[in-house]
Amino acid sequence: MTRKPSDASDPSKECVLAKIVVYTCKKGENAITCRPFERLFKRCPGLPAVELVPGKDSFYVEVEKLDGASRWKRKPMATVDSSSTEKLQILLQWFEDNKVTFNEEAIEVVQHEPAKRGSNIVSSGGLGIVARRNLQHEEPLVVIPKAVVISAATSALANIFYDEDLAGSLALCIAVMYEMSLGKQSPWYGYLQSLPVSADIPILWDAQARKWLDGTNVAKWLERDDVSLRDDFETLQKLLADYPHILASQNGIDWSSYECFLNVASLVSSRAFSVDVFRGNSMVPFADIFNHKTAGENVHIESEEMVCPLCGEAFGCEHMEGLEAMDAEDGSESDDDEEDSHKHNADEACEDGYEDVEDGSEDEEEEDDDDDDEEIGEELPLLIDAAGNPILEEPEEGGMDGDLQQDQGSDEYDDVESGSEGNKEEEEEDKWLDSLDMVVFKPCKANSEVFNTYGEHGSAYLLHRYGFCDTQNPFEAVSLDPDMVFQALAVAKSETRASEVASLVSKFRDLFVDFHRAKSNDEEEEDEEDEEEEEENM
Repeated sequence: MTRKPSDASDPSKECVLAKIVVYTCKKGENAITCRPFERLFKRCPGLPAVELVPGKDSFYVEVEKLDGASRWKRKPMATVDSSSTEKLQILLQWFEDNKVTFNEEAIEVVQHEPAKRGSNIVSSGGLGIVARRNLQHEEPLVVIPKAVVISAATSALANIFYDEDLAGSLALCIAVMYEMSLGKQSPWYGYLQSLPVSADIPILWDAQARKWLDGTNVAKWLERDDVSLRDDFETLQKLLADYPHILASQNGIDWSSYECFLNVASLVSSRAFSVDVFRGNSMVPFADIFNHKTAGENVHIESEEMVCPLCGEAFGCEHMEGLEAMDAEDGSESDDDEEDSHKHNADEACEDGYEDVEDGSEDEEEEDDDDDDEEIGEELPLLIDAAGNPILEEPEEGGMDGDLQQDQGSDEYDDVESGSEGNKEEEEEDKWLDSLDMVVFKPCKANSEVFNTYGEHGSAYLLHRYGFCDTQNPFEAVSLDPDMVFQALAVAKSETRASEVASLVSKFRDLFVDFHRAKSNDEEEEDEEDEEEEEENM
């Protein structure tokens, strides 16, 4: 009788895993930057240690507690992109080359493995941010120069968008496709190569998967999306016919493929951020690595939104100076008119034998109100430095402090030193004004994932736009078809009551809008037009 060997006789069952941490360092202009890298080794009795390479070995290992001792057991490996580590290294190098800075002592970028619960995929993997230590409130973590965002306004195709009257999500999608088509020649290659082919959102689901959404808001939104995206693709094809040499199909981008267009549109839908009034919705490198957690975010993204709508400069550009000069001229003309009018009314009042005391007091009160309004309108957002401390507005070089020191008889050295300090402070302010900053909103414990928020939305919106849902969501909302409500009222109450409610809803329709629904491209463009009209009227 042949005896079957037991697990105890299998040498691989006694193998243990050893981990060491090594550092890869690079010398910069002013400092040496080092990043940790973990290496795993399998050690079995009587055999040399073998290094395990993620994505290439046929198994991965996990800790199993047996009689108080840790043992590593063999387990089938989840599907992991073998090039994920390399892509991450390219991305981190791109951050460094483009001055995208983050506090490496506080946070690290990690690659999540796909996770399953039974037969259900609960996480498809991807990048995330993990805290290396406890993070404190208002602690700055990431500084992203606005120069590195991808937007329609700053794209190489901006002139074409202007000539063809293209804007919004479609223009941003075309801008991203164009950069992807350039491959390694694109300034954004290091960022774009780290993105997945597409986002797993319902617009890409097949007919069988969409049946699970029947009767939901998402199903209704998808019907609208199918129409609007087809219209956008037709617009793209007309653009392709007019600019065939610019929109070249290469490096995985096929301009004539609706599937390729949808893949990029899904990335734009799930990753774009609103940056400012000039750039609008844009792809923001690093900010899109932070995953979402409803009502449980740890960081907020901060940006100076009110910039010049023509060039995107925060302050001091020629456009803003021209507008301010025009406003000043209009103000002086109106002041002259008011003064003439006031003198004319005063003369009339004197002729009638009345003193203009009461009117004069009212004018003074109005002027005081105007002064208060100007002070409020000119207030700047609070800035913070690298340590999280507020930066107060400092006078310009040679300003009040410098003049005061001169008046007090300070020597020339003091003036020069004050000027240099003023320049440094101005440069520091410019740095924050021309960047997007990720700042801690809620403290986070060490070794925990650091979350951002994509807004206060219900699960239907999150699934439709980003491809996921939260199990605990305080912003859940269910939309009811008005006709169904009226029919129920007619049965429960009366036809008269149902008619009265229908009339009320029709009269005050804006009060019954579902604020957690997704917006169509047309609605986004209407909102942008409304904002532009408001800016013109200001």
